[in-house]
Amino acid sequence: MNKPVLRMFSIKEYRSIDRRHLYSDLCRLMVLVFTFTHVDTKRRHRCGRNEIWVECKGCELKCGQSEFTPCVLICNPAGCYCPAYDGFRRDIAGKCVAVSECPKISAEKHKIFLNITS
Repeated sequence: MNKPVLRMFSIKEYRSIDRRHLYSDLCRLMVLVFTFTHVDTKRRHRCGRNEIWVECKGCELKCGQSEFTPCVLICNPAGCYCPAYDGFRRDIAGKCVAVSECPKISAEKHKIFLNITS
């Protein structure tokens, strides 16, 4: 049984081999390297309680914001993320807490009065 071997080719040898096999081997090698890099990256990062590591951070919600808060679809730098879709929000101290742990906001405090004159 032949085992695949990774070796360097001289230019003369490279021109004489079937490139389909070479490209196939290179693709497999690239996938293998990417997979190990991706797994290693996830292992190195430690996030706080309720947080998850993501390569492309989206918008995070803060306590008091609903899940319907508008968010621009951009890819922020990788980091620890407080997943709003799992019912978590960032509190004032920056911790990722369950919505039920968010401080209650008084409705009276946030009323807006409009003085409309005709």
